[in-house]
Formats: sequence, structure tokens, C-alpha cells
Amino acid sequence: MFNERFLPKAFGTWSRKPRPRRLRFGKTSYRVNLRRPILGMEIRGSSLFLACLHPGLVGVSLTGTLEVPDFSALKPGELHERLSDFLRQLKVDDPVLALGLPRCEVIVRLLSLPRMARKSVDEALALQVEMFKPTDTEQFCWDATVLPHEMQLRASLVLAPHVTVERLTNLFAQAGYPISCLTVSQFSLVHLYLRGAQQHLSARLVLLECRGQDLELAILEGERMVATRAFSLLDGNVPPEQAIISELQQALSTLRWQEGEKPAILLSGAVPEPVAQALGKLGTVERFELRLGREGMTPDTHLGEFWGAVAVAVAAIGRGRPYQLNLVPRALRPSRRRWQRLPTYALLGANAALLLAIALRPSVQNLVLLHQYQRQIAALQQQTDEMKGVLQKEKDLRQTILLLEGFEQRGRQPLQALNEVAKQLPPDAWLNLFTWRKNQIELVGTAKSASSLLPLFQASPQFEEVKFNGALTQDPSGMERFRLEMRTKEKK
Repeated sequence: MFNERFLPKAFGTWSRKPRPRRLRFGKTSYRVNLRRPILGMEIRGSSLFLACLHPGLVGVSLTGTLEVPDFSALKPGELHERLSDFLRQLKVDDPVLALGLPRCEVIVRLLSLPRMARKSVDEALALQVEMFKPTDTEQFCWDATVLPHEMQLRASLVLAPHVTVERLTNLFAQAGYPISCLTVSQFSLVHLYLRGAQQHLSARLVLLECRGQDLELAILEGERMVATRAFSLLDGNVPPEQAIISELQQALSTLRWQEGEKPAILLSGAVPEPVAQALGKLGTVERFELRLGREGMTPDTHLGEFWGAVAVAVAAIGRGRPYQLNLVPRALRPSRRRWQRLPTYALLGANAALLLAIALRPSVQNLVLLHQYQRQIAALQQQTDEMKGVLQKEKDLRQTILLLEGFEQRGRQPLQALNEVAKQLPPDAWLNLFTWRKNQIELVGTAKSASSLLPLFQASPQFEEVKFNGALTQDPSGMERFRLEMRTKEKK
């Protein structure tokens, strides 16, 4: 398909000589083409003009043009040789062939159908074909383009003699290059203009194409074709410019345009300069290629007589704008080889899957690593919980041991204190009562000299705050009764 602004810098520059050549357009020569090349062919007089296009991902590139003189006299073998040599130099294999007929070889009827006929357009057009065909004995191939317009459908019905269509299809089929699309060159040129014009569409447009002594005239109101005809300039008694203006005025007079309204006039082909100057009185005159240049194509591009072949090739690319026709009956069209490019599409799919896998590889790896880390964390968490349980048991055991040690220590303190008291008591002293409570010791007993006990216990390294608790008394045996209080020292 075309770029957003129709062939921007896709064609480059080349010589006007109609000879086969390989054209290079910088980076455009290396575009990836997912669709088959299109070979557009235009019959002009006795010659055949060829233009080969490559539809790519981001645009269309023109690879070469060729003029085949005396086309009508060629046999299938000779035609095969010409086409094979041309395509071999372009390194093109198995192109789609589209052929454009001159306007003079077809019958065109411009119809208005009720909008309710939209659901049965084919039946309505078939009925119109039966009404408008010139004879009942001759068969015709037909196709039409339909445009919605307010409350009606505007249809351009094209009829071509079946004999002409069969002759051309058989000729190319026998030459080894069957025709996939048979259209009208004038309709393809209108289609090319509409593809290039985009939103800068003229309200009133006259498209005049010169084919030597033959001229083709098409008048457009927006996208709608309101008049079309072909005429010859072979009458030597009338100057060409007068004949063209007469035909144009006659066509315009039937359209009921407002007086003084000047349409835009586009000239294609080798239109004589006097004719162009004379047409300037009827409207603004401009070259077809320059108009397309203002719409986005490089203005220094000059296709000359190959514009028709390019337009035919463009009209065979997909569906987008109206005025795309195919007059070849379905029975005569080449069968589509659906599986021919299956390996290519399979490789493209594999490459796309590989690129997608490469693009997703970091995310997938991170996800896998995350799952692995989560499993490892879960395993470590279990081990950590087990270790916490062991540590808790160890802590409880330690507390139990400390408690037991405390109990043991508290049990030893009275014995140690009693042992120290026994060491300090003199032989003539008797102990009747020993009391120990929270490091507080109370001694009750008798001694010959109780006053001598106080310095003995004060000198002990285990006792402090030694004092008598009450007065000393004597018993009947002459011994002194005493009551001592003291505290055991804290161990440092």
C-alpha cells in the first residue's frame, strides 16, 4: 500500500527513455516485500507500456519500465520472451499482471440507483447491463464501481466485448503470464489521482489524457465521475485545440454547472502547448504529475508515457479508493496458489516467534528466577523455623539451669555461713540457735566471754554489719548469753 501522503520519495529520478532498467532508490531497494510484485500494463495504440511495482511494508517502489512496440503483432512466444527478459533483469519472479484497456474499447454508463438497492447491487447492475448493451448477439464482460451519494448510489458501469477480453487473456495465458486484473486505464488514472489527492480533493476536476491522436476525457465532482468519453483528433480540418475545447464545452454543458465556474484541469500525456494555453480559458490548468507532486510525491519525478502503466499497477494493489475494476471473468482468472508462499510465511512466523521469545526472555528468566528464589526461601524458612525452635528449647534449658544453679547457690549460702560461724567461734562458746534468711544471720548462744565474739566475726571476710541484738546476760553456770546479728557479704 502507499504511504500516508502517496509515494513520498518512492520513485526517485530516471531517464525518459522507454527501455528496461533496474532502478535504485537508496534504502527503498531493500524493503521487505510481503506481497507479490505488480506488473502494470497499458495498451496505447499498437504499443504496450509496462511498469513493475513492489508493494512493501512502508510504501511502494518502482523497479523498472519498458515499452513493447507493435504489441498487437506479437505471438505468444514472442510476448513471453519480451516479458521474461524484462522481469529477469528486474529479478522479479511470478508477478501479478494487471492490464489497462483504452477508454475507446469499452462502454461506460454512469448510473444512479436508489439507495435501497444497496443490498442487491449486483442484481441491479446485471439488469442495467441487459438494458445498455448495444446488441443482444454479442457478449460483454462487465464490472462497476459504486459510490454512496445522498439518497442514491452512483455507479460507473463498464462493459467490454467478451471477444476482446478473451483474446487478451488467452494471449497472455499462452505466453505464460496470465492476467489477474483487466481494467480501464482512464479509471486507473482517476484512482491514482484519488489515492494521491487524499484530503486536497478538487470540487470540480477535468482529467484530460492525450494518447497521440486519441484523447480521453473524465470529469469529476469530488470522487464522483459525472462524465467520461474518448475522441480522436484525426480530423485535419479542425485544429486540435478547437476540437478539444469543443468536446470539453459539450461535456460541461450537460452538467448544469454555474456559469463562470472554472474547474481544475489536469493534463496527462503529451498534450500540445497550444491546447494547454487554450484550455486555460476554461479553468486552471496543471500537469497531472505536478499535482501529485504537490500532494506529497517529489515534483522532479517524470514518468512521461508510463503514468498509465503505473496507475494500472497501483489500482491492482488492494482496495482503498473507488474506480478499481476487473473485467476478467472469474472462469478466466488464474487460480490462486494458496500454498506457494507457505514456506515463506512459515519462516516469517518462526522468525516472529523467535523475536518474541528473545523479547520475552528477560521477563521469563526473571519469573523463573523468582520462582526458584521463592522455593529456596520457603526451604530456608522451614530450616529457620526449626532453628528457632531449637534455640527456644536451648533458651528454656538455660533458664532452667540458671534457676537450678540459683537454687543450689541459695542452698549453699546458709551452709557456708554456718561453716564460717563454726570456724570463728572459740572452743568455750556454744551455739544454741542459727537463723539465716535472705543473707541476714542471727546467732543465739553462750560463751565465757561473749564480748570477744564481736571482733572475731567482724574480722571474717564473709560477714558485715556485725552487732549484738540485746544485752549480755549470765546463766546460773556463769556463762554469758548473747544474741548476734550480721549479714553475709555479696560475692563480686
